[in-house]
Amino acid sequence: MTQRSTEKLEYTLATLWQETGQAHFLHALSMPEMLAALEKRRDLAEHLLAQLNREAMSSQYADPASLLMLDHYHTMLDAELNWLQRTIQKLHAHMLIQE
Repeated sequence: MTQRSTEKLEYTLATLWQETGQAHFLHALSMPEMLAALEKRRDLAEHLLAQLNREAMSSQYADPASLLMLDHYHTMLDAELNWLQRTIQKLHAHMLIQE
């Protein structure tokens, strides 16, 4: 993994997780707006996970600390995606009931 690709990945992950702290705004959105925001976030998380997987494949001979960080990022993104997918499904189901 190059220093530049590591820095870019870390910056994007930090941006994603900084938005997590600002997620309290969701209650102010309509259901369609909330779904759109969460789906956009899910798309970004999926893109980052794919990028992270590419990095991991090209970094199999990297130093142990780098491999540990990649594993940590992967674990966090996987948890984020699981939550987003469950939440989006619940909101879709709620919208169907409301109709």
